[in-house]
Amino acid sequence: SVPVKVGDPAKDGAQIDARIVCVRNRSNRKDWIALICTDMTIDENEIIRIYGKRWDIEVFFKTCKSFLKLGTEYHGLSYDALTAHTAFVFLRYMFMSVEKRDDEDDRTIIGELFYCMVDELADITFNHSLQILVEAMFE
Repeated sequence: SVPVKVGDPAKDGAQIDARIVCVRNRSNRKDWIALICTDMTIDENEIIRIYGKRWDIEVFFKTCKSFLKLGTEYHGLSYDALTAHTAFVFLRYMFMSVEKRDDEDDRTIIGELFYCMVDELADITFNHSLQILVEAMFE
């Protein structure tokens, strides 16, 4: 990593400290990315770990918007209907993720991912939450 100053001193003189972390692909040494972080208290490994988690979120939203029609399938203005639509799109993504993992990972039929989803919905069953969403859509 390398510390840098970010900003345009000619414009307003304000500059902030930042760190650029370069990460190389282990399987292809010519493939690399540069990450920039303005929090100088975070070390390089933590910057890379956080970026990895954020990248998963970016892929999730890109998939929901591009392939599951998050922004284009429903054009209503009702907050409740938009919330229900978003929940259904996210539900589609979860089903696809479970199916993809089931197809690609021989260690599980649904396995650990199923238990992670159950832990997230510990206070309400999946069937009950789906029933609530369906009823809300009909209302």
